[in-house]
Amino acid sequence: MVIIFIFLVFSLTLSYPTFAVPFSSSVSPNVTNVSVANQFFNFSVFNNYTNTSRNITQVNITFPPGFGYIQTSNNTTAGNTNFTNFTTAGSVVVIWGNTTPQGFISNGTTQYFSVNVSVPNNFTGVASFNISTLDNATTFNSTFVNVSVRGVLVNNFPASREFGNSTVTINCSAYSNNILGNITIHISNLTSFNQTLNDWNTPVWNNIAM
Repeated sequence: MVIIFIFLVFSLTLSYPTFAVPFSSSVSPNVTNVSVANQFFNFSVFNNYTNTSRNITQVNITFPPGFGYIQTSNNTTAGNTNFTNFTTAGSVVVIWGNTTPQGFISNGTTQYFSVNVSVPNNFTGVASFNISTLDNATTFNSTFVNVSVRGVLVNNFPASREFGNSTVTINCSAYSNNILGNITIHISNLTSFNQTLNDWNTPVWNNIAM
């Protein structure tokens, strides 16, 4: 059986003002596919305040519009927190709040905040999640972490079809309102792959010799 996975990767550049914030954040994984119904994301927040008495007392994560929160999927490594979520202007906001005056991310430490997310079927490109914090001096800070969302098209030949020593021609076309970055084709169970790429505005022919 020959299985062909075609990943349509779109690049979309979003620019935001950058600020020096007293915390750093990342997300894992930072790549997903369009239309994933239940995608796990784990966000890290590192407290790097120069003032060692400053502890983080609240973490907010605002989703890009159209991305959904899977109820009760929230988790964190931080202690003494409560959790809530709401939707505003089409964006989900998930919040971990403090239950003690001391805060739950002390200076020089990292805590992790995870949720499961539904990825919309009409978005490809770079999805920016906003991470914002409050500290025990009620100072607000904010930054962004990015996730690449790939469009995916999967073509499977029937399991019963045998090609023998033949050549199979695959005709693929892609359309996007965003900038089309590249098409990656993964093929299994073949002896050779001869690829001919023409101009993006004309048909692209991929010949596979079996």
